Amino acid sequence: MRLLPFIIEYPFPERLVFPDVFCERAKDDYPAYRKLGIYQRVAQKSLYVYQIKNHKTWKTHTGILALSDLADYTSGKIKAHEKTMPVREEQQMALMQEWGAMLKPVLLTHSPALKLNSWLDTCVRDRQPAFSIFFETDEQTHALWIVSDPADILILQKLFNEEVKETYIADGHHRAAAMHHFYREKSGAGPNGIFSAYFAADQLYIGDFNRVITLPPDLSETAIPALLSEAFEIMPLNAPQKPQQKYDLTLFFEKKWFHLRWKASLLNAAAVTDNPLLDAQLLNVQVLGDLLGMTDIRTDKRIQYIEGTKGLEGLEKACSAPNRLGFALYPVAFSDLKQLADHGGIMPPKSTFFEPRLKSGLVVLRLE
Repeated sequence: MRLLPFIIEYPFPERLVFPDVFCERAKDDYPAYRKLGIYQRVAQKSLYVYQIKNHKTWKTHTGILALSDLADYTSGKIKAHEKTMPVREEQQMALMQEWGAMLKPVLLTHSPALKLNSWLDTCVRDRQPAFSIFFETDEQTHALWIVSDPADILILQKLFNEEVKETYIADGHHRAAAMHHFYREKSGAGPNGIFSAYFAADQLYIGDFNRVITLPPDLSETAIPALLSEAFEIMPLNAPQKPQQKYDLTLFFEKKWFHLRWKASLLNAAAVTDNPLLDAQLLNVQVLGDLLGMTDIRTDKRIQYIEGTKGLEGLEKACSAPNRLGFALYPVAFSDLKQLADHGGIMPPKSTFFEPRLKSGLVVLRLE
């Protein structure tokens, strides 16, 4: 796979009095920001090292910003696990044309690369960043290093090409598809690559995405335990608890917590393809579909998705109304995501929550 150097714009750090507000408003105010001269432009095509330090979790994520070769996208070396919708691709293209820019890269992940990680660690340790900006809301520091020396670029490209044979879209399926369509229609114009942030799997955190289900009005709450026992082994819990392993879930129901374990007979019957069995897909089919009669998981208004970052407290809060079930799921493993994408599979909606998450408008690719 190829890393293509390119020119970015980023704001003068001293102009960001309130960084959180600046990035929150970037999608609406980017043209005004640019007219005000807030952005500076890198002098020559470069690669970039990007690091996010999360001061709440004490985790550090280090990766690379580069253009992805369109040939790697069309040949399948950049693998998707989400089905894109044409209307959203058109919306992304319209925004790109309105801004004349991409305000946020596509997040790509790949298997750990030891030599590449070592080079990045040395760069971060020995060089001064172009910016280091603290975001109060998330308690994170975002920093950028510019790799402009041709010799360094060649080393970084060589290491990446040797150790990274394929990548997987973690976030930004519609942005990637929109950029591909955009440059295919405007051949030869602009940077001609997909604005990408590469973070290896050992630099990536995959969090859980949980569900709250509003029960059908004709289904009595007293019938729920017997109904769920068709799919799960159920045990009461003395306190709130997140699932500890794959195929375990926890349930919040009638202000009580329960441990759920998929029945072995159900798992054996469902394991009929090369794709991994995912808790989210099993829940969609075996419980929401077969037991509760939900026919279209993507559009059913009775399903509410709760990011795992909100904790079990967020799940309990969302279940405060009557006739609601809260399911906490174990996070999807990178190995399962990889296997699914390698076999052309599609993840269920809202299966994963990825960190790091780059900020809109902090690093910008101009399209002219």
